[in-house]
Amino acid sequence: MNIPRAILSFFILFFFLSSSYFASSLENCKEADICGVSELVIEFPFGIQKKGPESCSYPGFELSCDNTSQTILTLPYSGQFTLQGIDYAEQEIWINDPNKCLAQRILSLNLSGTPFYGVTNESFTYFNCSLDYLKYTLNPIACMSGSKYTVFATTSPMVINYLASTSTCNPIGTFVVPVEFPLYEELMSSDLTGNLRLAWDRPGCGSCASRGGRCGFKSNSSHQVVCSRLPQRGIPRSARYAITVGVGVPGLLCVLGVLCCVFGKVKSFTRGRRTLPEFNSAVASQPTIARGLDKPRLEAYPKIVLGESRRLPKPDDSTCPICLSEYQPKETLKTIPKCQHCFHADCIDEWLQMNATCPICRNSPPVINYLASTSTCNRIGTFVIPVEFPLYEEFMSPGCGSCATRGGRCGVKNNSSHQVVCSRLPQRQSSSVGTAFNAFHTAIIRAYAMLLLLELECQESCAFWGVLCCVFGKVNSFTKGLRLEGLSKNSPWRKPALTKA
Repeated sequence: MNIPRAILSFFILFFFLSSSYFASSLENCKEADICGVSELVIEFPFGIQKKGPESCSYPGFELSCDNTSQTILTLPYSGQFTLQGIDYAEQEIWINDPNKCLAQRILSLNLSGTPFYGVTNESFTYFNCSLDYLKYTLNPIACMSGSKYTVFATTSPMVINYLASTSTCNPIGTFVVPVEFPLYEELMSSDLTGNLRLAWDRPGCGSCASRGGRCGFKSNSSHQVVCSRLPQRGIPRSARYAITVGVGVPGLLCVLGVLCCVFGKVKSFTRGRRTLPEFNSAVASQPTIARGLDKPRLEAYPKIVLGESRRLPKPDDSTCPICLSEYQPKETLKTIPKCQHCFHADCIDEWLQMNATCPICRNSPPVINYLASTSTCNRIGTFVIPVEFPLYEEFMSPGCGSCATRGGRCGVKNNSSHQVVCSRLPQRQSSSVGTAFNAFHTAIIRAYAMLLLLELECQESCAFWGVLCCVFGKVNSFTKGLRLEGLSKNSPWRKPALTKA
């Protein structure tokens, strides 16, 4: 345990000492790089010689102080210039002549061997004229003129041509001047007393200075330039990570939950017909279920192939009560003869294999179940007969009891046929209130069935996202008040729901 602690302590001490050394080196440079009371603050890459450590300046950026506390920049082939200003962010400087005759110094200006170059260069042509300068109405260079001659500097081709054509003016030469500001028009003449504007590329500390940092060497023995002491701006990095995790993870889960529920909803609509859905057994009390029918008995039920008009015996019968899908043309339906309720053939076959009762009215097929349950009858078989007319009621040979109980009259259809039909049935007056209540009752059943289907899809696809399921549970509990328990059990319009298979 002692060895790892010693190693850890060594690294901490080394990091602290190296950081302290680098910081103290920068502080010493800041204190040393000032010429007297000058307001010009000298920072890296510049440094004043003979007052600060060598690491305070980059090669070629050495400065000095003269007797008047002016900051002096020495160019190898041009001599000394006073440093008038420094822009560390743009990496530019402004220099001038200590003897106040910059036009004379321009004649020998040579930036070779220095890291500096002119930002904006303009060509000036010098002329030495022997007559009084007032004759030419030009601005002379006073420090280069005498009592018998006058020196002019111009960029105008017209002035150059005029002075060159006179016998009293001799051209001195044309020189490139790194002027302080760009010239957007020709100058008739200039005394060139403004500063010279220079810039540098290396070392590139402009970005560090613009961000408020401090540029310098990484160590005294290295020329690697680093940027330090950058001010902290905005949110700290640790806080940004915490916000990203705290907001991003719940947001991602929310998006995934919504996508899962939307996918489940689309899946439920694109599935076509569903098999028997699992309904809650608490919707209605469990009725007595008869045993299922075998396949030959299922084939005995009448089949109907829908046409384009989708016309059925009952006008309002347009949706299969089992899968809740609307009937489409060319679909095969089956009807239960006694109650005339229609269903998809696949749906009612699967239902009757488990329950030998109508899913809506729960009536059992009277003849087939009765004869099959007796010991005195043996089943010969089931045969498909192409009859002349569709049978919308069960054909029980030759009993007319059902017709008589309904007030009708039973008899042979015609003299040449033995087909028994029921006619002259009394017309029953339908109640408009009952019809409206029946439609409302059917709408409630369908809406609740859709809610149950959506809940099942959500539980299957989005089990991890409990918030959406919880909200849906609240909606489900609210709709419990509209369930069929609130309807009268003796109501003739009440339809028992499907039980869980």
